[in-house]
Amino acid sequence: MFACNRSNSLVLLGFLTLALSVPARGQAVGSPGLGESASAETAAPPQPIEWPAANVPADAAWYIQAHIERIAHDPFVAKLGQSLDKSVRDEILDKFRGAPPIDVMHHRVSEILGFDPLENVEWVTVYGMASPLDEMRGLGKRRLRVVDATGVVVVQLRGTTGNLEGLALATPDYESAEYKGATIHSGTVNNAPGRVFIAVLKRPEGESNLVVFGMSEDHVRKAVDQATNATPASSGSMERENVLCGIGMKLDEKTMRALNIPKQQSAAFKMLKATAAIVKTDDASLVIEIRAFLVDEQRAEQVRQLLEGLVAMAQLHLETHEGTGNDMNEDEKQLVSGMLETVAISRDGSRVTCRLSAPQDQLLRAVGNLKK
Repeated sequence: MFACNRSNSLVLLGFLTLALSVPARGQAVGSPGLGESASAETAAPPQPIEWPAANVPADAAWYIQAHIERIAHDPFVAKLGQSLDKSVRDEILDKFRGAPPIDVMHHRVSEILGFDPLENVEWVTVYGMASPLDEMRGLGKRRLRVVDATGVVVVQLRGTTGNLEGLALATPDYESAEYKGATIHSGTVNNAPGRVFIAVLKRPEGESNLVVFGMSEDHVRKAVDQATNATPASSGSMERENVLCGIGMKLDEKTMRALNIPKQQSAAFKMLKATAAIVKTDDASLVIEIRAFLVDEQRAEQVRQLLEGLVAMAQLHLETHEGTGNDMNEDEKQLVSGMLETVAISRDGSRVTCRLSAPQDQLLRAVGNLKK
């Protein structure tokens, strides 16, 4: 039952990660757990959600953020790709058979945009004001419209906006307006259900420019507000830390129904308001940090205790099943064991943070051993 094989050698770590991000279905977020009362008088008010990301409004339902410049130039990311087994790399490349070589595509895209996306794009953020999974089952093509209607894309560019404003001029039914120092262009695009809005916020020399894309003028204006009101201290951990990427999502009832979460999940995970995760490099390690936002401090403390117990169980599993059908190689054992040793779980009010890291050299060896 507990024997590990190579294909699931990281399942213990995956379980710890998913435990933070999977609530139970069939109970509204914020409703009492099993055997608990719903005393609003004694419950402390929940902390507001503070996404660990730059330029993401607190009321965003979800976001994905990637620091393109860091990913493109990070030595560990380059080594990670090189360490993949040749059969895995061949499988990935096979999906692009018939397409122009990557360097040719890169050159053509740079010509169209008027800048090199790998050199001038610092980070890209995509977020939405409504769950992208809302009523996912049976929605078909309308699922994309749900995302398009509320989604916003924010691009931070170093030193230039290239040809973007010129390309906007070529859209049918073009219009423009000024808003808080930004020019908001709009027009119609093939297959888009409505107008597309592009806000260009140019900043003084030495500062990054912002370009905002969206299907809603109100949401684009709000993104400009967010950018112009941000201060260095409130710009999110994407700029303050060596973060490569991040993701976050609120867990409302509609999202949980769309995910089809089984009712048998632990009652503790019904209390999640939202989860967020960031991946960053720290000296010679790759660091994963998962944050869970609970409805109150009592639930947060319960989840913290549960996670500490899960870590201890995972460590016991590795110790007691060594040599009993466990075919992880020595590199994989060292990686999993070492990551479990680095797990640090903390609580700040109603927020629980789980942080774990892996030495980059061990991770590269383990990835190099993966087979197709």
